[in-house]
Amino acid sequence: MSYQLFHSKYFGLLVLGLIIGISFLLMFIASSGESVTLDEVAHIPAGYSYVKYFDYRLNHEHPPLVKVLSALPLLFQKINFPLENQFWQEGLSNQWSFGGIFFHESDNDAQKIVEWARLAPMILTILLVIVIYIWSKELIGRWWALLPAFLLALSPNFLAHGHYVTTDVGASLGIFVALYFFVKFLVSQSNKYLIFSGLAFGVAQLTKFSALILVPVFVCLLVIRALFVGHWFNLLGKLFLIFLIGFSLIYAAYFLFTFNYPFDKQLLYTQTALGFFNKTGRANSENCLGVSYQKDIKLWAACSLKEGIFKTSVNRLTRPLVEYSMGALGVFRQSRLQHEPTYLNGEVRDSGRWYYFPEIFFLKEPLPSLVMIFIAFIFSLWGIAKNFKIDLAIFFKKLLIFLENYFTEFAMLFFIIIYGVYSITSGMNVGIRHIFPIIPFVYILTAVGLRKIRFSLKKEMIFVLSAFYLIEVFSTSPYFLSYFNQLGGGVSGGYNYAVHSNYDWGQDLKRLGDWVKKNNVKKISVSYYGATTGGFNYYIGDGVEDWGAFTDSPKLRGIDWFAVSVHLLKTRPERYFWLKAIKDIDHPDDKAGTSIFIYRL
Repeated sequence: MSYQLFHSKYFGLLVLGLIIGISFLLMFIASSGESVTLDEVAHIPAGYSYVKYFDYRLNHEHPPLVKVLSALPLLFQKINFPLENQFWQEGLSNQWSFGGIFFHESDNDAQKIVEWARLAPMILTILLVIVIYIWSKELIGRWWALLPAFLLALSPNFLAHGHYVTTDVGASLGIFVALYFFVKFLVSQSNKYLIFSGLAFGVAQLTKFSALILVPVFVCLLVIRALFVGHWFNLLGKLFLIFLIGFSLIYAAYFLFTFNYPFDKQLLYTQTALGFFNKTGRANSENCLGVSYQKDIKLWAACSLKEGIFKTSVNRLTRPLVEYSMGALGVFRQSRLQHEPTYLNGEVRDSGRWYYFPEIFFLKEPLPSLVMIFIAFIFSLWGIAKNFKIDLAIFFKKLLIFLENYFTEFAMLFFIIIYGVYSITSGMNVGIRHIFPIIPFVYILTAVGLRKIRFSLKKEMIFVLSAFYLIEVFSTSPYFLSYFNQLGGGVSGGYNYAVHSNYDWGQDLKRLGDWVKKNNVKKISVSYYGATTGGFNYYIGDGVEDWGAFTDSPKLRGIDWFAVSVHLLKTRPERYFWLKAIKDIDHPDDKAGTSIFIYRL
């Protein structure tokens, strides 16, 4: 009876359900203990303004989908949205300051808002696990498919960012599904998968602008596939249809959420955004006659807003195009430039490092999964190297056979390489979350490679490594954001290698408030990394003083306790010379969570 149950297809689904249930529970527990993080201060109010007011003045630099999904549960709550506040009404809306007002100075229950908003990204994380299982099952069978699903569902990094209202996990899901349907289309040439591919491509673009990398990826994969199936013009025409379907979906979403977006606000944002691309500052749209959008699409965008198009009956038709274009151009600029100083290995830089993401991956990926990835990579590389011993012409013939028979695996590897190159040349060195889109494919190809290896204790080895992986996850809970493996100093010491969203994203302010109450501390000064307008009093009470702007000891003002975010200690060490003179900063008297160090002065 037990043998039949084990080999039943329903038993595999039962195991998958157990994995998903544990993943969701761990994310839910972590979420309930954490305060609003830095990016959520901007994303959650923005999403609420989209679905409540159809106004896109907040958080232009990210597409709307994840924010919108996170805001839907908030529509059923009593929320005070500060429409009269100056940060909403005047000039370019300051999303960070407005977010602080929304959460902490508008008589709202900030923690309740955050926990409800985080349900959507948690569901997206679970959906990503499910689609990983589905695609893996098609490649390697239902039992081996459980391995990549297990690795992602219980990855400390995905458990961390999977419960935050940010774009990273949503983009990973969107890109994964888009590539899945596109590969299915290329292999089957089915019109059904053409439509699914177009819709999935559009959804991916609505999660994060980095999903635009799918455009060159799709083109390259189509060209390679055409080597075997021919029909070049037919395939190119169908690719055009896929892009047309996708961008039509993007247009519809932006049309909806910019419907009540004030014209003067959008014009001001567009001119300011375009100023970053022009040496003279803001784009000059005073005289737009004779402007050719083929020669200067940036100036055309500003002019289309300024001169006439919006004063006609078709004015609403161009606004979504301009808004989407400005967001994409802004993110492209950010990806080339480091937008804030980053800390890595004791060094603070204003510029990116090519080795940042490879190093962060090896420090933050659990050792058991690293071992699996390494073994699968070495054996696969050995299999390729053996072919170099034969005639070069025969090798290329075998390569073509491989591309034809293993096109899906090649597509995954191709995306990993392209996105990896894009990442290491980027200036956005702020966290492992920026390479999330490649990790599902890494896990699947690892399972594919391990399945092909032949040695007697293979299954036992995978079982032991998976058990250690599980132990690692439970021993880390609920501090998933600060996870580093043993090579990176673990949860307690990872900050010596990297901070920002790798370790400290402002998640522990609630825990600091709990510590203050538990220890009956009447007065404490705090230097905190995060948008905190009103947050100190909400989480800690009236006995807190914001020490972020000061560079001397709170003891001079009669305050005996000092709490500081480790991100600030590492990236702004000049502010805390006075603390180093009296304390060993790496050995605080206590901690709130993992990221806020507490000292008794």
